[in-house]
Order: sequence, then C-alpha cells, then structure tokens
Amino acid sequence: MLKIRKSYFSINRLIVFASVLVLLASCKPDKIKVYSSFYQYYPLAVGNYQIYNADSIKYFNSLLSVKPPDTIRYQVMDSIQSKFIDGTGQISYRVQESVRKNSSSAWKIVRAFSRSINDRNAQEVDGNNRYIKMIFPVAQNSNWNPDLYNTTDSAHIISAKYTQVHVPYSIQPLNFDSTVVVQLQSDTNLITYIINNERYAARIGLIGIEHDSVFNIVDSINAPPAISGFRFKQTLSDYGPKK
Repeated sequence: MLKIRKSYFSINRLIVFASVLVLLASCKPDKIKVYSSFYQYYPLAVGNYQIYNADSIKYFNSLLSVKPPDTIRYQVMDSIQSKFIDGTGQISYRVQESVRKNSSSAWKIVRAFSRSINDRNAQEVDGNNRYIKMIFPVAQNSNWNPDLYNTTDSAHIISAKYTQVHVPYSIQPLNFDSTVVVQLQSDTNLITYIINNERYAARIGLIGIEHDSVFNIVDSINAPPAISGFRFKQTLSDYGPKK
C-alpha cells in the first residue's frame, strides 16, 4: 500500500509539473509579443528615415471679409544620423529634419533633435526641452504630462493620452497592421475646433500629424460659418530601410 501511495503522489507531482510547463510554454510567447509591441511604435536605429507630405493651410476670414486660404505643400524627412550617450546617461539618437518643395527638389536641413526610449517612456529632446512622446505600456486612455521635464507656465501645460491603440490604418498605398494615436490637445465645440494628434505605426514610428486650430465665424443665423485659423497635416509617404 505504501508503494502504491508513493507512486500515486509521484504521478501527481509529475502531472502538476507537466501542467505548469505547458502553462508556461503557452503564456510565454504571448507575453513576449505584447511586451515587445510597446516599443515597436518608437523604433530607433541609425539609418532609419521617414518622408512625409505636409500641407499647411492658413485661413484669413473675418466678419468683414472672406478670403481664399493660403495653402503651402512641401515634404519633410526625418533621418537618424547617429547615436550617443546624453546628459542623463541614456542612449539617444540624433535626428536630422530636412525639407524640400517637392520630390524633384534638393533637401535642406532645418533642425536637429534627439530621441530616446526606456522601459517607461519614449522621449524627444528639442533644444533645451525634453518631451515625453509615449508612455509604456500602451493602453487605451492612458494619459501623461508630455511637458513633465520642462519648466512651463501652468496655464500652458497640456496632457496627452492614447485614444486609439493597436488598430490597423492605411495611407494609400501604405498599409499598417497596428497603429496608436496620441492626442495632445482637444477642444471642440460649435465655435472652436482645436485638436493635435500624432499617429505611430509598429516598426516604423511616427506616420502622421494632424493639427487643427480653427474658429467658426458666424455673421448671421442663415449664413454658413467662415473659418479662421490654420490647419496642418503631415502624412507618411515613404520610409526606410524597409524591414
């Protein structure tokens, strides 16, 4: 009887041990997949670049006159040139921003800034200002202060949050299997429409910016409102190196 009981407990232990192994084996790939996806939205490597089409529209309307908008179209390229250790001890990447009128024009360098990433957030440093572009893990409606490291008038501090997470998106002819939207500012009503969104795609990074700051001017009940203010849109047209 003792031998049988010992065998019984040994078999039970083997069953439990095997069950634990199966459970760990089944959970591990999912955990790695989810954990990795947080960082794929902000990939940093020397040689990465993104080319965007940019549209900037300025509206000059008022109660006294309605004028056609002033539209400027051009291209922007962000390219990672090198990496270095910054003043905080983090590995950072130097990004060069260039602009040109169209695809047949020469690029002109307009500024340089840096980006870095750690297990808590993704950061961008422009001049003396350090901004938190994303926080980890990526989760719907998670919010943060992008201006945390800067000395800013409290009246101008904005908040950021994720309004869309892990959703497919298309900018023809480009298709992205997973993107997130960071909303930096939003104030919409019958008179005001202010919104500032950034969209990031897995394994590519920033693929779009939408910034609207417009106001409806109503001079009578029946007349359609005139728009004053400006709109800016930047959308990805090419990137590399292709993964």
